[in-house]
Amino acid sequence: MSYIPSFPKNSPELPAFKMPFGDKLDANNELVRLAHLVPWAMVEELCLGLFSENGRRAIPVRIAVGAILLKELRQISGDRPLVQMIQENPYAQYFLGFSEFQIEAPFHHSQMSYFRERVSGKMAQINDLIVKEREKTVAKNNDDQPHNDKPKNEGKLVLDATVAPADIAYPTDSALVYKAIEKAGAIIDSTDLMKGVKRPYDNRQKMHTVFLEIAKARRMKKCKRRSRMRLLVDFLGKQLDYIDICLKHPQKAFISATEAQYVAARALQEVLRTLHTQQEEMLNEKKHSVKDRIVSIAQPWVRPIVRGKLRAKIEFGIKLSASVVNGYVRFEDEAFDPYNENTMFQTEVERYHERYGFYPESVHVDQIYLTRDNRNFCKQHGIRISGKPLGRRPKDEPQKQISDDQYKTDLKDRIIVEAKFGEAKRTYSLDRVMAHMKETTLSVLHAVAAVMNLKRWLRSLPLLLRLLWSALFWRNITLRPVSASA
Repeated sequence: MSYIPSFPKNSPELPAFKMPFGDKLDANNELVRLAHLVPWAMVEELCLGLFSENGRRAIPVRIAVGAILLKELRQISGDRPLVQMIQENPYAQYFLGFSEFQIEAPFHHSQMSYFRERVSGKMAQINDLIVKEREKTVAKNNDDQPHNDKPKNEGKLVLDATVAPADIAYPTDSALVYKAIEKAGAIIDSTDLMKGVKRPYDNRQKMHTVFLEIAKARRMKKCKRRSRMRLLVDFLGKQLDYIDICLKHPQKAFISATEAQYVAARALQEVLRTLHTQQEEMLNEKKHSVKDRIVSIAQPWVRPIVRGKLRAKIEFGIKLSASVVNGYVRFEDEAFDPYNENTMFQTEVERYHERYGFYPESVHVDQIYLTRDNRNFCKQHGIRISGKPLGRRPKDEPQKQISDDQYKTDLKDRIIVEAKFGEAKRTYSLDRVMAHMKETTLSVLHAVAAVMNLKRWLRSLPLLLRLLWSALFWRNITLRPVSASA
């Protein structure tokens, strides 16, 4: 595949892209240039086994993956406006691999969630392919330059962790329990009456009044609040007891319901029962925390993660461990359950060794990574770790100055990972992940990393590929259009 840098004047025209009004695309457009940076052939080979050959013909891999990347590239909040933009924009269609402009939408906006779910396990590898292709391009440009044997350790590895908040309301105990009461009431309303089994008294209106009393009170005594919460929790327990009986006799209680409604009711019942158990435990033991606490009924896998930041001491979302090498970012580990990022340090350094064949010359991290185990690991492999060394400072003034200068330089080298987090959250969608499933959330995270890496690669193109483009131009090589895969 030929990579297209910025076109100089009097350059050959872009390959034919048929337009209804007879116009041609601008070769310097960002989407046109990015379309030639993504290694689509490798992406299609990687995702080949994800699509079944049975049934209706599947959407091509390039369109599915390209639409996910395009949403982040153009910072579009919803799936519906994304499809509308693709339908109206010939550059977007070129990026997705179409050889000519088409007026009809290539797919329905509801399919985007299926795309994200289907390629969720491959998006991290797609981002890795993009970074590796960029490194190959740099290596080709440096082949003509004389170089010595590679040292044992080479390069800088920057590590840090952050939290990508989920799209949930700030959780309060009263709001969670009242919402659970509404959900349980909806399940009860969908069941059929069973002989010999009495339904719980429908007192949802009173529960609504109790909830508003808690929510609207500026100050409320602890004993009064506990008594109100006890009313809500006990009523939820009665609802769940009745639902348990219904689920044990589905042939009587779910006669008029479909199989999908029955499966959904069973899954929701498990979440509501766990929530009820946790709230009851906190009330009985007079505490405010519990293990694996549910903070969202719609996303029960989300956990509170204590970060201690100025803006938000506790965040609710997915925790990410990121590595940055030469300005290109990878999300190495992600989990909804809180964890200490220093436990992943040695694993991430070993991944660097697997990718490049050698350990980094230096690793730049913040204070939480500087444990004795991690320091000893770096010492064994000849890696210099950032941060102040253990023990007393040297008495020699020149030695002190060298140590202080090295510490300041390491701090500057670590800024890049903070900049990447800021870019991902301010420019792209990591500040509030709108995906509402585990799989789709992971897909969005790695798509953001891939887009940031593509943008950085694109910014470096004029410096890296000026000679390559000159060779292509003077040899009069015809560039072929990108076509959609079957």
